[in-house]
Order: sequence, then structure tokens, then C-alpha cells
Amino acid sequence: MPANAAAWYMAKRKFYINQSFDQQLLPFLLKKYPEKFKVMGTQVIFLEVFNQEVAKNKLKYLVQYGLNAYFSHKSDEYGVYFFDPFYYENTEPFHESLRQCSSRPNMANKSKLVTSYFNSAGLKDQFKFQQHSAYLVSICKQPGVKIITNTTGVIISMINNQYGFIKFGSGETALFCCKSLFKDGWQFSGDPLKLPAMKFDGYQITGGVRGDQAYSWYAVLVWCGRRPSPKFCSTAEDLNSTPVFREGRLQRLTVGGSPIM
Repeated sequence: MPANAAAWYMAKRKFYINQSFDQQLLPFLLKKYPEKFKVMGTQVIFLEVFNQEVAKNKLKYLVQYGLNAYFSHKSDEYGVYFFDPFYYENTEPFHESLRQCSSRPNMANKSKLVTSYFNSAGLKDQFKFQQHSAYLVSICKQPGVKIITNTTGVIISMINNQYGFIKFGSGETALFCCKSLFKDGWQFSGDPLKLPAMKFDGYQITGGVRGDQAYSWYAVLVWCGRRPSPKFCSTAEDLNSTPVFREGRLQRLTVGGSPIM
């Protein structure tokens, strides 16, 4: 199953899990294509027949298209998508999909599969890929976007109980969302202004102003103590849901000159 289809299926199947077997998601979908599939009890019979070479090429296309569509969606969803490559290199169907898309599918070191995939021909131009550490990489569709990781800053003010600002470096400011604020590995629900110096991952944006508070960075994951998983990063929609956008005071922010979401 292509990676994007597998991700969609795993997210949707829980809504059908309490139904009778023939009304669960997979049988339900397969019955929509009687010319291609026949469901007999718990068995699925494939009605289409191809020779080995055609079947191999069809599978390769589905895998390549599915993996590209998956990461393209993630990049759109997050603006800059931070993730742990170890997860994709050791979780199916992503591991096998990466292996099939690699020019060296039988390489001994599978920890290089993500790097090899994004450095392959065609993808280099589509995604800006950066390796920040052994367990953190990022991808972005817009070229020239500045990305920072493990940067130290101090929370200086709050817009409301959901959004605030971090000051770092030589007086620069980053906007952050409290859903991605963590202390010692747990989501923090107290007063952010009482927290000590924080670490954060983020990327540069343009056009950020609220009153007399100008900001040019978006901190997607903020923490002190134990570092949380990058899966808790804020999305581009979180950025566009700040009060400054809802009140119509600003046009939507951009990454590298291209609108986010």
C-alpha cells in the first residue's frame, strides 16, 4: 500500500472498527470496485491480471507517487516539517517505500534511507532537506527559508492563553503556540511567563507585526528540560489561527515569500 494511502487508511479505519466486518473500511472500499476486487469472507481476490514486468512498474509508480504525496502534504501542513528520520526508516510501510524508491534498495545502513530519498534526482528541487542531528531533519518546499534548532530564548509576553512571544539572539522575536510548549517532556499548562530560559526549533517568516511587537520567526516547538518529539510541532494552520489573522489586521504570513496554507 502506498505511504499516503496507508496513512489515510490508518487514520480513518478507527471510525469503522465497531462495524460488522463487511462494513469495516477496507471491505467497504473494495466493494466499490467490483471489476478489480472480489471479497469472499476474509479473503480478497484481485481480478486484474498483469505480467510480471507491468505489475512491477505499476507498483513502483504507486510507491513513488504515494511517498511523494505524503511528504508534500506534510510540508504544506507544517510550512517546515520537522521529523525524526528514524521513525520512517523503521516503520512500515514507510521503510519499504523508502527502500523501493532508493537507487540502492539493499544498502546495509537503513539509517541513510531518508537522506538518500530526499537527495535523489527530482526531489532535490522539490524539497529543501536539512539534517540537523541524527534524530532531527526538516523539509520545506520554499527555497531559502532560514531554519533554527535548539535555540535558547526567553518568553517575554503573551497575546492570550494560546499564543506568545519568545525573545532570542540579538533582540529577535519569535511567535509560538502553547499547544507546542513543553516542560520536562510534558505539555505545559501553567503560566508561560514563569518558565525559565527555553529551547525552541523554528523558521523565519515575513510580515509579522502586532501593535509595537514585531516578529520574524515562528517557533514550532518550545521546551525546557527533556526535548519532546517533533511530532508535537505547531502547524501552519496554528500560525494562521492567531488573533492577528482572525481580526484581519495582517495578511497571512509567508515562508520565503510564498503564502503558508
